[in-house]
Amino acid sequence: MYKRFRAHMDNRQATVATAHAIARVVYRMLKYKVEFEEIDVSEYEKKYEEQQVKYVTKKAAKLGYQLVPIVPA
Repeated sequence: MYKRFRAHMDNRQATVATAHAIARVVYRMLKYKVEFEEIDVSEYEKKYEEQQVKYVTKKAAKLGYQLVPIVPA
């Protein structure tokens, strides 16, 4: 998450944004008494990529385009 924040802001802002995100997770865990579920980096990156594809597809549809996946040869 820090790396994504760092791409858009400077070091201090990215650190604060990451700390804020962690605080939100901790607060939710305490409020709803939910245990922390650790996911590995590859699973996180796969989930993030799926979110990005969904977002871009929705944005393209809003602009009147349709995305077609490329089939590798």
